[in-house]
Amino acid sequence: MGQGRRGSLGALLCALLLGAFASPSPAAAANAISVADVQVAEAAGAVSATFSVTRAAGPFSPAQNLTFETVAQSATAPADYVAAGGALAFNATFLFAETQTRTVTVTINDDALDEDAETFGLAIAGAEVADGAATATIADDDPQPSLSVADSLPVGEGAAAARATFDVRLSAPSGRPVSVAYATADAGAAGGQDYTARSGRVVIAPGATLAPIDVAILDDAIDEAAESFELRLSAPAFASLGDGVATATIADDDKPPAPTAAGGDATLRPSSPATALPVTGSRTPGGASASPVLGLSAPRLRRPWTALVTVACPASAGRCSGKLTIFSIPNRRSKIQALRVERRLGSLTFALAGGRARTLALTLGRSDRALLRRTGRMRVRAYALTRDGAGRAGVRRVSGTLIARTAHSSPRRP
Repeated sequence: MGQGRRGSLGALLCALLLGAFASPSPAAAANAISVADVQVAEAAGAVSATFSVTRAAGPFSPAQNLTFETVAQSATAPADYVAAGGALAFNATFLFAETQTRTVTVTINDDALDEDAETFGLAIAGAEVADGAATATIADDDPQPSLSVADSLPVGEGAAAARATFDVRLSAPSGRPVSVAYATADAGAAGGQDYTARSGRVVIAPGATLAPIDVAILDDAIDEAAESFELRLSAPAFASLGDGVATATIADDDKPPAPTAAGGDATLRPSSPATALPVTGSRTPGGASASPVLGLSAPRLRRPWTALVTVACPASAGRCSGKLTIFSIPNRRSKIQALRVERRLGSLTFALAGGRARTLALTLGRSDRALLRRTGRMRVRAYALTRDGAGRAGVRRVSGTLIARTAHSSPRRP
């Protein structure tokens, strides 16, 4: 009797198990597959984003297959990652529920652009998919580039539509729109009189490295020495600021004024620092020579630590001799104490025949070299005392800027 009952119970259990395999399980209908978001840092070398695809499977769930594919967003393939696609397989379950996990690995490509964090997606598709979209966020690892501005080439005052052009440059391309504020500043030349003052903000587009800024040059009727003005950068966005000050030199094109009956001097016009000075003389209406004035160029720097000034003797002077001294121009607002007071950089004597020109070279002393190396530039004035062949004395002063940056220590060629 007992054995019969046990046999009946065994037969009932077998029937129940066979019925379970033969018909879909209610638990299988509740199965769910989802994929999770992932974050990864961009870096040189082997870097990948790994997505976890999870299946919550009930007892007696059948095997399941699904497909996956990467989707471009702000990150794109192949610039930022390697596109991927394929299939994933999940096993069948039996008596117990299971959490099954599969992974999808996507290779990340490093670039050299400073940029915002970028994203791409992974899409999965299949019968049990409940959440089929995930996002990978790539955090950038590149430093911000540096901004600088280059000196303009010398420009002639009387040239048609004359303009000084300053090139604003990035040390490397950026993935962001880099911008910086700019403004012109007088440095001998006067805004509104010698050039059109400008200010604003310039933008360098993503991937680019150059943005030129043009400043219109104004013509006047004044015979004068070569003059300069500056362009200054400030408040950069998505970049650091390196060399933020540049200079433009304006070469005058006006003839010397006619001498007065009282024997007033005719002023010699110096050229730009890159050219020789014209040497001319003048005569009074009575035929006697007026007191000639020494031609004098703006001081400039020759690598590494030599200040150059060109002097020109008018032919009517017969002979010019004298002494040239270079002083720093005090900047009362400078944070550097040594720049707040006038410094005597040195002096040279000269003698040359009428109608001739000569470039004088003054080697800076150790303390002046250290100061110029620290500041990068120094405003200076050349002061010349001269006598002509007849013993008449004259004085000439011309201002300029000594620039220590190697790229601007000598005149540039187009």
